[in-house]
This record gives sequence, C-alpha cells and structure tokens, in this order.
Amino acid sequence: MKPLIEGKTLIQLDLALIVPDGWHLIVADCDTDTEARTLTPRGDQSRFGLYRLPQETASCDTLPSRVTGEITAALLEERRRQQEVEGWTLSHDANHQNGELAHCAAAYLMAGPHDAERGHALGRSLWEFAGKDYRPSDLWRNLVRGGALLIAEMERLHVLAAGYHFYSVDEDSEVYAARSREALDELLQEMNVQPDLVEYISPETVIGVDEAGTLRRPAWQALIDAIGMTESPSPAFQLASAYN
Repeated sequence: MKPLIEGKTLIQLDLALIVPDGWHLIVADCDTDTEARTLTPRGDQSRFGLYRLPQETASCDTLPSRVTGEITAALLEERRRQQEVEGWTLSHDANHQNGELAHCAAAYLMAGPHDAERGHALGRSLWEFAGKDYRPSDLWRNLVRGGALLIAEMERLHVLAAGYHFYSVDEDSEVYAARSREALDELLQEMNVQPDLVEYISPETVIGVDEAGTLRRPAWQALIDAIGMTESPSPAFQLASAYN
C-alpha cells in the first residue's frame, strides 16, 4: 500500500506495535505535515511515525483480535521487564503478602497523563515502597505498568493457592485447605474432630458458605479470599461448608 498525502509517497509498515485505530505506522519521504504525529527522524529525509489515513472504522462494541493481542503482548512484555530488569520475580513477589502489589498497580493506573499532578499525587499515596521505584510517565505507559503489576499480584495468588491441597471431611459436609495431609490431621486433632471419611478434592470443586449457595466459587478462589492478604497463613484450616 502506497497512500498519497499532498502528493508525497508514504510506505505503510507492518510491525508488531500498538497503533491506535484510524492511524497507520509509516515511513514517509517528506517532512511532517498536519496529518502526522509523534515522528522520529529516520535518515536524512524520511520520517517514522503515525499518520492519519482513511480506513474502515471498527465496530464500537468489538476490537480487532490484532489489537487485543497487541495489548496483551504489551502487558506481558512489561511483566517480563519487571522480572528481568527490576528483579521482581515470583520468589520476590511472594514476600508481598498484604496486597502491596495490587496497591502499586493502582498507583500507576490512577497516575493519569504525564503532567497530571493530581493523578501523580494520588499514585504516590498508593505506592507501597520507599525510594524512586515509582516513576509515572505518559498515560499509556502508566496503564501498561499498572496492568503488569496486577498480573504480578494475580501470579502471586496463584502460586500461593498451588501450595495447598483441598479435602472434604465426612462426605463433603466440610472443606479444608492444607499444605499436606499431616497438617490437616494436626488441625483436626486440635479441633477434636474424628472424621469418618477424608477425601482429596479438586481445586476447581465449587463450594459455598451456606445452604443457599451464597458466594459459591471454586475452592482455590475461596482459599485466595481466606489467605490472599495474610502474613504467614496457617498450614491448614477449615475453608467452608460445601453444598454441591
């Protein structure tokens, strides 16, 4: 495709970059004009940047799969950078047991544009750590950083839940979470419970907290609610009553 703007030839690029709908990434053999945005030099004459060119408008209710994929890729790439450059690995994040990562995600999500003083002040109030790690930038970058920190918190919770097993006690009447069968037996002894039957159940087993089925969810999600923001959670505890 070689669209023309004011008689100048523009060559559209096919790169794996996030380009807003209605814009195209191009190399132009002319200087900037009113149709151009965010250009950076590329050689002596040509320019590299975003140009507004005619194209079909996407539905307001859906996004092209390409855009969704690029958004996801941006979040995952930032998460990779946080791990490899910042050192915020899974083992590092496991030490943040009180929702600090979620607060830091909120700090960036609320920061707003580059010059939003109110947003930056709100973000700093949410940031959990001392030092200069909080570095708000432009709006898009802030959203990407916040999204990656949210992924980090969700990864931490998944790792935490994976360290537990789930058991039904006495024909599914009660559900317990424990890091081992030995830990469960110790808890039952402390509770003076002598069960007739103890069986392992899947983390995906749907459980509730009352006979009406209020807050029914998979056992691993109930575990996250119980210990997701708890320092040194117990190796075994009663999770909920099950009514499947």
